[in-house]
Amino acid sequence: RNQFVAERLNHEGFATFLFDLLTKHEEGVDLKEGIFRFNIPFLTKRLQKATHAIRREVSLPFAYFGASTGGACALSAAAVEKPFAPPAQAAIKRPGDGVR
Repeated sequence: RNQFVAERLNHEGFATFLFDLLTKHEEGVDLKEGIFRFNIPFLTKRLQKATHAIRREVSLPFAYFGASTGGACALSAAAVEKPFAPPAQAAIKRPGDGVR
């Protein structure tokens, strides 16, 4: 579903960049300790750093999109004043895979 939404946003002229908010190492640690998966402030900062790096390279409008915890991070990042312009044109959250 994420690929589908990214393709639609891209078709509408938005830059799209899909990535995992955790590194492979962090995923491994999280499986044992559960310290990263629901850490919204940590994941939001990760998203903001990625956004800042991408915005230096791409001048297209952009929107945040995420599901479940990633959706919470998308909304959180979109709500924070950014040190670059223009701000996100949209923040989209879809239900997680367990919600129908």
